[in-house]
Amino acid sequence: RGRAADDVGLGKPHPEAYLLASAKLGLVPETCIVVEDAPAGIKAAHAAGMRVVALTTTHREDDLGEADARAMHLTDIHLSPGDVGSSRCLRVRVTEL
Repeated sequence: RGRAADDVGLGKPHPEAYLLASAKLGLVPETCIVVEDAPAGIKAAHAAGMRVVALTTTHREDDLGEADARAMHLTDIHLSPGDVGSSRCLRVRVTEL
């Protein structure tokens, strides 16, 4: 099968890719957390109704200001079950930059 980018007609910052991913996973977009490293990806995730943790690996922290949280490394992102009553609800904690 081809690349995932072949599954969508519109690239980021359009939300199509994230909306398709959440639909394929059977998730409501508002329950998804996206890890991104680019401003266009942050815009796309927010347009899809998702929260975003931005990695400061390819862009300056100032360029990623629209993200809900920022982390230097994937290992700085910690997920744990939330208490909203859904087994799919996650709580995100990011180690301070």
